[in-house]
Parts: sequence; structure tokens; C-alpha cells
Amino acid sequence: SWLDRRRRATVGGDGAVVVEADGGDDGHRAWRVEVAPGKAAPVPDCGQPLSPTTKTERQWLVTGVEEVPPPNGGHASGAPRGDGVRP
Repeated sequence: SWLDRRRRATVGGDGAVVVEADGGDDGHRAWRVEVAPGKAAPVPDCGQPLSPTTKTERQWLVTGVEEVPPPNGGHASGAPRGDGVRP
């Protein structure tokens, strides 16, 4: 699976995320992923019950995915496995 590969994610100027995966039988691949803000989910303090809590974390919704040519000439630039950013 592509999740077993070295991968990275970068946020483009248009707000879309480009996810790159390196290795495997099909080589280096990339996808452009469009996201939109979803609901805010409650986040309890460590070791505390969920309710009551005042902290929240935004959940993101995937609104579109398309495979694109890999940037950087098809190389993942040595990005560490699982390295990524959240929009």
C-alpha cells in the first residue's frame, strides 16, 4: 500500500495538498488532494474525560483527489517516512 512507502505532503499556493509516495513496483506517484474544513471535534486534556472540555480540533474533509505528475522529477527528495503537514 502507498501508506507503507516513504511519503510527504505539502500545501500548495491554492490550498490543495500534494501527497507524494516513493517506492513500490509502480515507482514514485503523487496526488493533488482538495480539502475543506469540517466540524470541530472536542479534544479533552490528557487523561481527562471527554466532557466537559473547551478545546476543539478541526476535522478536514477530502473534497477531491486526482493523480498528478510527481514534482521534483519523480523523486521524494529524501522526505522521511510519514512526514507531512496538515492544512
